[in-house]
Amino acid sequence: MNDTDTTALFKAIHKFHQEETVVTMTATNPRFNSKYASLSDIQKAIRKPLSEAGLIVVHQLGNDDMMTSSLIHVESG
Repeated sequence: MNDTDTTALFKAIHKFHQEETVVTMTATNPRFNSKYASLSDIQKAIRKPLSEAGLIVVHQLGNDDMMTSSLIHVESG
């Protein structure tokens, strides 16, 4: 990644962080009788701000059921 790509990536991340995003907590933890935001809740909340900033989050399941999440900048790859 060159300096131009890095600058564009940082600008996109900055744009994403400027958005006011509310994550709705719909999952319930019965042990503590509390609510929390599931991965699905978080993905729904950030989908549009990510897209508007030119960013994509990809989740991949690997060895030993380990999940890896990657942030991809559409413009620079």
